[in-house]
Amino acid sequence: MFKYFGYKYPKSLKGAIYLEAFFTKVVDFLKLGTKHLLTIFLITGLALFLPKEITNSVQLTSIIEEYRSWIGGVFLVSGSISVINEAKKREVAQTHS
Repeated sequence: MFKYFGYKYPKSLKGAIYLEAFFTKVVDFLKLGTKHLLTIFLITGLALFLPKEITNSVQLTSIIEEYRSWIGGVFLVSGSISVINEAKKREVAQTHS
């Protein structure tokens, strides 16, 4: 048995519980507002596309190299969701005017 948020579960469910928590966090990320997603998009874009000299000066090169695929995924997802959110807002605004 292991405890998770005060409840006791059999050890066989441990992976499923953590997987559920992971997907809950992903869904919460997808619900972020456009301003937050654009900020994430900008920061991850800078991390991916800044020259090595700049990332070396702020000592981020090793972190960026290690997590480049994750940073790239977050960059693509946050940019895509931002564009979709803005398109939906404009469509709603046009239908109400």
